Amino acid sequence: MVFNKGIAFGLFKEYAPFLIYLIIPFFFLVFYFIKREKKLLFSSKMAYGFIIGGASSNLFDRLVYGYVIDYIDIKVWPIFNLADAAITTGVAILILNSFRSR
Repeated sequence: MVFNKGIAFGLFKEYAPFLIYLIIPFFFLVFYFIKREKKLLFSSKMAYGFIIGGASSNLFDRLVYGYVIDYIDIKVWPIFNLADAAITTGVAILILNSFRSR
């Protein structure tokens, strides 16, 4: 188990308190993208749900503990948690959908 005060892969640990204030506008940005789309694919809705859910979970950890608890260690990748996996999966789905919609 790793107590991660930074963002992905432990980057920017020295800015830990600022990260909370960075996450809040992130939610508004995601909601803006959702609202901007006239017709969302089911997979895009699911992707936005993964991103919002993962970010909410990490925000909760930051507010309650002051850090995010990373606990999945597959040895060939930096330690991460389920929320990080959800965010990464959501972003990957959105990227794939952007190629599909063109």
